[in-house]
Amino acid sequence: MITPSFVSNLIRKLHLRVALTLFSGFVVASNLNGATFTVNNNTWNNNPGSLLWCVNQANATAGPHIINFTNIGSAYVIQANTQIFLNNQVTIDGSTSGFVVQLNGSTALNTNGILINTTATGTVIRGLFITQYDFNAIHVLANNVVIGGDRSLNYGNILSGNGQAGLRIENALNTLVQGNRIGVNAAGDAALNNGFDGVNIIGTSTGSTIGGNNANLRNIISSNGFNGINIENGAHSIIGNYIGTNALGTVALGNNQQGIRLVSNTNGTIIGGNTANHRNLISGNRNNGIFASAGSHTIIGNYV
Repeated sequence: MITPSFVSNLIRKLHLRVALTLFSGFVVASNLNGATFTVNNNTWNNNPGSLLWCVNQANATAGPHIINFTNIGSAYVIQANTQIFLNNQVTIDGSTSGFVVQLNGSTALNTNGILINTTATGTVIRGLFITQYDFNAIHVLANNVVIGGDRSLNYGNILSGNGQAGLRIENALNTLVQGNRIGVNAAGDAALNNGFDGVNIIGTSTGSTIGGNNANLRNIISSNGFNGINIENGAHSIIGNYIGTNALGTVALGNNQQGIRLVSNTNGTIIGGNTANHRNLISGNRNNGIFASAGSHTIIGNYV
């Protein structure tokens, strides 16, 4: 027999628990699997509405969660003095602000911008400008992480001006890297180099996809202190990127060593493809466009 209480409970579940709680201008919205936390100021403290507070809330309970940003009428410049450490699955979405969301690590000593722990499988980082950290802009340890996305939706990140790599992927499976500018400025027309590699894939990592089959998914990986992309393990796909040039592909902004470096235990990586959209432009780098000293790889259709 269907009772009124049964119907009420069913409706409540189908509506995904969309009750909102409002506190001092920030919003916590519950959903079926987690919560949405909203940043509304530039401060770096544990007060409600700060990015650090939102991260701590997301780490406190199982996700997936969402952290977004209100439109404050100008760019966010968040002067962080510690790294963002992610324990649970979360989407940090700077695109919701309508402006640049900069995480500036000039006062954060010997740390990364964001560390995605092994327990944060499926995390998404998009729409952020992460700069001036002593270590890596983003260090990925979890599987199935997404870094960036469609630039037409402002999902791409800028991972530039850091002491080590723009993106370090370590012991991680199936990382998706799209629409980012790594080692260059927001416009993609001038160097803002990372000290080491643009993208550094190490440990037991495999299955990464760097780039995509249209211009909005293209990564610009240029002007980095070591290699554009360094791969030391596994099989990966590198498609549709500009490596060593500006965003238009017309001016050399070369990486200081190789465009792509394949060494150690890497095997089976695909670079390029049979269509123009899969082609990488690898040009202007100081040494080789592609350097491979290990494994067997498919390299096809690129401009090198």
